[in-house]
Amino acid sequence: MRAFMVIVAIASLYAVIYYRLTVRYYFEQATGRRESAFGALFSVPPYRALPEKGRRAARRYMVAVLLLISLVVALGLTTELPGPGARRPVAAATP
Repeated sequence: MRAFMVIVAIASLYAVIYYRLTVRYYFEQATGRRESAFGALFSVPPYRALPEKGRRAARRYMVAVLLLISLVVALGLTTELPGPGARRPVAAATP
Protein backbone atom coordinates (compact mmCIF):
# COMPACT_ATOMS: atom_id res chain seq x y z
CA MET A 1 0.00 0.00 0.00
CA ARG A 2 2.83 2.36 0.86
CA ALA A 3 4.58 1.71 -2.47
CA PHE A 4 1.34 2.47 -4.30
CA MET A 5 1.01 5.76 -2.43
CA VAL A 6 4.57 6.72 -3.37
CA ILE A 7 3.90 5.95 -7.04
CA VAL A 8 0.72 8.04 -6.98
CA ALA A 9 2.61 10.87 -5.24
CA ILE A 10 5.26 10.85 -7.99
CA ALA A 11 2.55 10.89 -10.67
CA SER A 12 0.83 13.73 -8.84
CA LEU A 13 4.09 15.69 -8.72
CA TYR A 14 4.40 15.24 -12.47
CA ALA A 15 0.82 16.49 -12.91
CA VAL A 16 1.52 19.54 -10.73
CA ILE A 17 4.50 20.53 -12.88
CA TYR A 18 2.68 19.79 -16.15
CA TYR A 19 -0.47 21.74 -15.30
CA ARG A 20 1.43 24.70 -13.86
CA LEU A 21 3.50 25.01 -17.02
CA THR A 22 0.29 24.71 -19.05
CA VAL A 23 -1.21 27.57 -17.04
CA ARG A 24 1.97 29.52 -17.70
CA TYR A 25 1.51 29.02 -21.44
CA TYR A 26 -2.11 30.23 -21.38
CA PHE A 27 -1.14 33.20 -19.21
CA GLU A 28 1.53 34.22 -21.71
CA GLN A 29 -0.94 33.83 -24.59
CA ALA A 30 -3.60 35.95 -22.86
CA THR A 31 -1.41 38.79 -21.59
CA GLY A 32 1.64 38.76 -23.82
CA ARG A 33 3.93 38.87 -20.75
CA ARG A 34 6.53 36.20 -20.16
CA GLU A 35 6.58 34.30 -16.89
CA SER A 36 9.74 32.45 -15.89
CA ALA A 37 9.44 28.68 -15.57
CA PHE A 38 11.04 28.68 -12.12
CA GLY A 39 8.74 31.42 -10.87
CA ALA A 40 5.73 29.68 -12.39
CA LEU A 41 6.44 26.44 -10.54
CA PHE A 42 6.56 28.14 -7.14
CA SER A 43 3.68 30.60 -7.44
CA VAL A 44 -0.10 30.50 -7.45
CA PRO A 45 -1.56 30.68 -10.97
CA PRO A 46 -3.12 34.02 -12.00
CA TYR A 47 -6.67 32.69 -12.30
CA ARG A 48 -8.49 35.89 -13.37
CA ALA A 49 -6.13 36.68 -16.25
CA LEU A 50 -6.66 33.29 -17.91
CA PRO A 51 -8.94 32.19 -20.75
CA GLU A 52 -11.32 29.27 -20.15
CA LYS A 53 -8.77 26.60 -21.14
CA GLY A 54 -6.25 28.15 -18.78
CA ARG A 55 -8.78 28.21 -15.95
CA ARG A 56 -9.50 24.53 -16.51
CA ALA A 57 -5.78 23.79 -16.31
CA ALA A 58 -5.52 25.94 -13.16
CA ARG A 59 -8.32 23.95 -11.48
CA ARG A 60 -6.58 20.69 -12.39
CA TYR A 61 -3.35 22.13 -11.01
CA MET A 62 -5.04 22.85 -7.68
CA VAL A 63 -6.51 19.34 -7.54
CA ALA A 64 -3.08 17.84 -8.23
CA VAL A 65 -1.52 19.99 -5.50
CA LEU A 66 -4.19 18.94 -2.98
CA LEU A 67 -3.71 15.29 -3.93
CA LEU A 68 0.04 15.57 -3.50
CA ILE A 69 -0.28 17.26 -0.11
CA SER A 70 -2.80 14.68 1.11
CA LEU A 71 -0.56 11.81 -0.03
CA VAL A 72 2.46 13.27 1.75
CA VAL A 73 0.41 13.70 4.93
CA ALA A 74 -0.95 10.14 4.62
CA LEU A 75 2.55 8.76 4.14
CA GLY A 76 3.73 10.69 7.17
CA LEU A 77 0.89 9.41 9.33
CA THR A 78 1.33 5.78 8.30
CA THR A 79 5.11 5.69 8.71
CA GLU A 80 6.27 4.59 12.12
CA LEU A 81 9.53 6.07 13.25
CA PRO A 82 11.50 4.89 16.26
CA GLY A 83 11.08 6.98 19.35
CA PRO A 84 13.85 9.03 20.94
CA GLY A 85 16.61 6.92 22.39
CA ALA A 86 15.55 3.83 20.46
CA ARG A 87 18.40 1.58 19.45
CA ARG A 88 18.68 -0.93 16.70
CA PRO A 89 18.95 -4.54 17.75
CA VAL A 90 22.54 -5.71 17.47
CA ALA A 91 23.21 -9.21 16.19
CA ALA A 92 24.85 -11.44 18.75
CA ALA A 93 28.52 -12.10 18.10
CA THR A 94 29.32 -15.70 17.32
CA PRO A 95 32.62 -17.22 18.43
